[in-house]
Amino acid sequence: MTEQADKSQKIDKNLYSRQIFVLGIDAMKKLASSSVLISGMGGLGVEIAKNIILAGVRNVTIHDTRETEVSDLASNFYLTEESVGKNRALESFKKLSSLNEYVTVSVKTEQLTNEFLKTYNCVVISDFRPESEIKAISTFCHENNIKLILTESRGLFAYLFTDFGNNFVVNDPTGEPPSRFLLSFVTKSENGVVTIDEDDEHKLSDGDHVTFEEVEGMTELNGREFEVKVIDRRHFSIGDTRSFGNYTSNHRNGYGNQVIVSQKLDFLEFSEALKNQSTMQLPFDFCTFGQDQQVILAFVSAQHYLEKQSDKSHSKVTGDELLEAAKEINSIYKIVDEIDEELIREFARESDAVICPTCAVFGGIAGQEVLKSISGKFTPIHQFLAMGYTSSLTKDRSYELKNDRYDPYRIVFGNNQQEKMQNLRYFMIGAGAIGCEQLKNFALMGIATKNNGQIYVTDMDSIERSNLNRQFLFRDKDIGKMKSDVAAQAAREMNSSIKIVSQQNKLCPETLSFYNDTFYESLDGVCNALDNIQARLFSDDRCVFYKKPLLESGTLGTKAHYQIVVPNITESYGSQVDPPENDGIAICHVHNTPSTMVECCAWGKDRFVGLFENEPQSILTLIKDKDIINKLNESDKFSLEQNLNNAKRFLIDEKCENFNDCIKWARLKFEELFNYKIQKLIRLYPEDALTE
Repeated sequence: MTEQADKSQKIDKNLYSRQIFVLGIDAMKKLASSSVLISGMGGLGVEIAKNIILAGVRNVTIHDTRETEVSDLASNFYLTEESVGKNRALESFKKLSSLNEYVTVSVKTEQLTNEFLKTYNCVVISDFRPESEIKAISTFCHENNIKLILTESRGLFAYLFTDFGNNFVVNDPTGEPPSRFLLSFVTKSENGVVTIDEDDEHKLSDGDHVTFEEVEGMTELNGREFEVKVIDRRHFSIGDTRSFGNYTSNHRNGYGNQVIVSQKLDFLEFSEALKNQSTMQLPFDFCTFGQDQQVILAFVSAQHYLEKQSDKSHSKVTGDELLEAAKEINSIYKIVDEIDEELIREFARESDAVICPTCAVFGGIAGQEVLKSISGKFTPIHQFLAMGYTSSLTKDRSYELKNDRYDPYRIVFGNNQQEKMQNLRYFMIGAGAIGCEQLKNFALMGIATKNNGQIYVTDMDSIERSNLNRQFLFRDKDIGKMKSDVAAQAAREMNSSIKIVSQQNKLCPETLSFYNDTFYESLDGVCNALDNIQARLFSDDRCVFYKKPLLESGTLGTKAHYQIVVPNITESYGSQVDPPENDGIAICHVHNTPSTMVECCAWGKDRFVGLFENEPQSILTLIKDKDIINKLNESDKFSLEQNLNNAKRFLIDEKCENFNDCIKWARLKFEELFNYKIQKLIRLYPEDALTE
């Protein structure tokens, strides 16, 4: 039992390298010993499951009692036409369980019970349920200190509710590295003011804590912790310093260090939270103040309406019915001052349509909240979040259903819009983390599935093991293959009608003869899925020149941005100047085309860790764990083959008996890495060579 627990605590630093950098090793260990239940394997549930399985939550149980309908293919990327009529959880299980070898995925199809819920650290309800069930689950989880996330998606609307219990501790509220700054002066007064060096910035906020070191004169500051009240970027006060010595800087100025202070949060259960307006103060869109509460009212009203129905298996509701339910709910909870009838009726119109983009957004958010609930890292949503992206609606929303996978999109956007989507011609640059997600979205939305529709995706990089943690279209068996080829094939498996061409060209001045006037003029738009600013700017320049729309986005840890560039309407990406990339490393280039000093150092470090840590450790596991071969043979034959090849190479082919053998091995390894590979690249890509 102890040995098994020890194995669950081991963290694959090669697989989780990016995530460890963001969360830290302690948070990763908490994930690797936790259990999460996700109930509802519609589009939203499968997104959440995919995200937390990739993140490394030890045990994930997917649950559903509903059978697959054709409309589910619009949002669940692991369901196919053959899944219709079969349980959604059972049909999603195989592909979800293959996402991460370190995660145990199980499936349940029976009704939820309290005894069942008790076995999990966190419970996620991701599908529509009647009011009484929501309240019962919420009350039980709150009383038993089980972290609870309620979330649901209908059309362009979605909401999320979190309840992490009383006295929930947030160890690291922001995740930002603590600030360190050089002092200039500290006043001796009732409210002592700290001035920092004129070339520095303290980056503190009210309520933050600081400590001091190497301070002269006012030595009472050294080693003590003070609460901060910010004056401006170079000044803050720390309280009474009248009894301290006089600050001097004859030999040194001294330093201030921000202290990361944990926070405690209290959560209310669902019904109580609805009565408390302070739980709904986080706007999703700062352009639509007040709309979030209306959306929350709409979802709670739909739960209230469903409670009264004898058939609780359908989410469809009419505007009049929902409006009546909203009046009843609002009289109880006072969620809004005045009901927005237009929004309620639009919600009702879309109530039976679950679409991929909305699920992707809230699936990502809910996945992060699961990680927060387990790790205590980053401040969680407290407690409601809601979205109603009605600004994306077209004027003509008339539709005629065709009983196919695109009906949910027709309901939301209308037939004309869906027809245009299926005939789009798009150029996607990059097939990494963002590219995988976008291709999945494109496939489910039906983009480029008709007539002249076409998607071109280009990426020069091949798949590395570290990609598997976040680029979900790739598996162990794909390591070494080109990202664009594998991603394109995965998109075809999600939707066999999609028309997609994979390429390995770099977007740069040297490929303008390929990506020429004819190419760009045939496009409807461009999607950037890039990891460096230089390539983004070049792509943006091409889009400005040819007057093509550009979808631009990027991620850094838990931070992300997106920008929609429309010719003659919005500014371009290059209109704003990004800060210099400084220490940033485009990881995807490190393993294939390292060119800068930083990238070459990162490549060298990666090869060193692989040769002298990861590979020997895998061989040691083969020797010590008698059952490992049988286990890998059942769950991951590719890893087994890779580990056995490593063992043969280390213990037989390249075995070193003495010091001279070690010298010989090192010399041959040098030739392999710094001679043969370079010559191979030159042969494959000679100067002035052109691809097809």
